[in-house]
This record gives sequence, structure tokens and C-alpha cells, in this order.
Amino acid sequence: MNKIILLSTWLFISSLHPSAIERKFPDFQQTTLDGIGINQEKLKGKDSFVAIGFLGCGAHMFLLKDLETFADSLDTTHQQIVVFLENTPDQVEAFFQEEKNMWSDFRKQYKIKSAPYLIVPDCEEETLETKDGITYVGRQCRKLSKKLRTKSSPTFYHVNAEGRIVQSSKGYWALLPKQERLKKLNDFLAGIPGGSAP
Repeated sequence: MNKIILLSTWLFISSLHPSAIERKFPDFQQTTLDGIGINQEKLKGKDSFVAIGFLGCGAHMFLLKDLETFADSLDTTHQQIVVFLENTPDQVEAFFQEEKNMWSDFRKQYKIKSAPYLIVPDCEEETLETKDGITYVGRQCRKLSKKLRTKSSPTFYHVNAEGRIVQSSKGYWALLPKQERLKKLNDFLAGIPGGSAP
């Protein structure tokens, strides 16, 4: 009997995503698309839905579209949505422009109308130097993903008001019909106090 209980407990624990065990959201210092400095303290005091991914990833595009459905129903006094995009600020700005370009074509293809959430580009250009003294401009991307040890796009998290990750999910249900995707996203948001469909 004890072996059966231990086995079922082990199976339950091993089925949890590693970040389902509560841990502190990593420190970061970045700038929002609006030019405002942001760090991990922004995730304290409110329950946060934090998504990380890159523009052009189909699954992430579906997530951004589906988040439009829930953003208006959030109690912004106690809840927030923060989206880190593994793209440069120029790419993110081009994504939201009306004029035709590669990035705005992605937005229009997925019928994303707006971004009713905080957007943080997670890719910056910087001057780098090789061992031989040759300088070049490179991109430093995925800084936050590396700290969170995820390569999946998207990955999303419930970060509680104390700034701790209490729930996470890798990937998105892009192949499911819209209503099923919204139900699964609603189920995840239901874990965030007050967060669920309108």
C-alpha cells in the first residue's frame, strides 16, 4: 500500500513543470516599448501574467491575439499582463505600424488589433569586440529567457504579487480551434486571483 502511495506521489510531482514549484522571478532591467524603464519590482504588488516569445512565431501570435480577449476584463488594480518580445524595439514598432512591412504583415495575418498590455522588447543592439579587436554591432536577445532557462516560444508564467513564479506553461495550443484555446488560456488565468474570461 505504501509503495502505491509513494509511486502516485512521485508521478504527480514528476508531472509538474520545474517552475510550477514556486520560485523568485529573476532580476531584470529593461525598457518598455514606450521607453519606460522596467525591472522585476514592476511584477510585485500585482498578480502578473508574463509571456515571453518572438514575433513571427505562429504559436506566440495566437497567444497575443487571444490575450486581447482577456485584457479588458482584468482588474488592473491587482492584475497585469506583461509581454517580453525577443525582438528589437524597431521590429516591435514595425509590427504595430499600419503601413505595410514584414512585421505588420504578421500582425495582420493573425488579426492582432492592439496590444492592451505592457510590451518589453527583449533584444538590444550593442557594439561587440572580437579577441582580434574587430568591433561590430550585434544583437543581445533572449536575456530573460536565458535567466528563466526556457527556449520555448511562447512560455508564460503566473507571477504572484510577491514576485514569485507559481505557475508556468511552455508553448501554446495554436492547433486547437479558437474556443478551445480560449478555454485553456482561461483555465490558466483562473489560477491568477480574479483572472478569467469576462
